[in-house]
Amino acid sequence: MSQSSLLKRHSRLLSFTYRHPSFNNINNKYKNIKSSSFSFLRIYSSSSTDDKNNNQQQQQQPSSSSSSPQNKKKPDFFRRNLPASLFKESIVASPSFNRWLVPPAAIGTHLSIGSVYAWSLFNDPLTRELGVICSSASDWSLQAVVPIFSTSIVCLGLSAAIAGKWLEDVGPRLVGCIAATLWGGGFLLGSMGISTHDLTLLYLGYGVLGGCGLGLGYVSPVSTLIRWFPDRRGMATGMAIMGFGGGAMLAAPVKKKLLEYYFEAPTYLGKYNNI
Repeated sequence: MSQSSLLKRHSRLLSFTYRHPSFNNINNKYKNIKSSSFSFLRIYSSSSTDDKNNNQQQQQQPSSSSSSPQNKKKPDFFRRNLPASLFKESIVASPSFNRWLVPPAAIGTHLSIGSVYAWSLFNDPLTRELGVICSSASDWSLQAVVPIFSTSIVCLGLSAAIAGKWLEDVGPRLVGCIAATLWGGGFLLGSMGISTHDLTLLYLGYGVLGGCGLGLGYVSPVSTLIRWFPDRRGMATGMAIMGFGGGAMLAAPVKKKLLEYYFEAPTYLGKYNNI
């Protein structure tokens, strides 16, 4: 069979298949599937572009809302009622500042609050506040006076743990000022408790308020020294602890002298039969 005859036969078969109804059905189905697939692709592409646009709008909305004045973070109680010079934004040092001026201030602060370890000097005078040679019936017992020191140390630890995060927000100057206020106010309230012979005021003043002042006054110099001496962190921490431990060594003789100076023995005790 020649090549021309084969071509004629194949052309007849192709024309027959194109004219056959089953082939037409298959061809129509293919066209429908093809058109539906193209429409699906169009819908998917349009939906994906819409999703991208929505995501971009959502990402832009928080930035615009955060910059709006209505959504700005309001200042806290301290920033509203205290001068701005106490906060960390106002205590940025100049480039020429000598960092070795910071350790004496930190050590002085710890020497002051370290005097709490000399509390034992107050135990005996407090148990003889009303008595002359020995304790009277109305005096406080030693078991009632000794836990004041423990109360102040517990408040020291709690306030130091809480004030650590707050110190990073407001800076060491405000924390130091509040520490001085609480530490000095604790002494004043405790002295009122002694003068009125009220043990509750003594616990509240020296134990609670004074203890909170101890905690705030402890973390403020330590944090400042570590920031000023990032290359000598161990030395900075050691200087602060040296001041806190040496406070009792310096405060003990001072307290003894003050107790001897201000103590006044009664000049008249009454009749001999009533003593």
